[in-house]
Amino acid sequence: MAVLSIEELYERYIKPLTPAERLRLLAMTAHDLAQTSLLPENSGAGLAAGLARFIGAAQGSFATPAEADAFILREREAWHS
Repeated sequence: MAVLSIEELYERYIKPLTPAERLRLLAMTAHDLAQTSLLPENSGAGLAAGLARFIGAAQGSFATPAEADAFILREREAWHS
């Protein structure tokens, strides 16, 4: 089995997702990265603050983390109904 490059993975599996699904994936990835040990020691704000600069940067994205959290909560509730 061949290993896909990041570009192939994106084109094949990520790009076809709806904008809402891609935003959820982005939020999940950012949250996961913020929880990892990738944060440099004594870095001050660190990776989490660096990722925050993307909030509201893309067209149709959320202006605040609270808006993204509310959207994800609504989506999760919809999965269970």
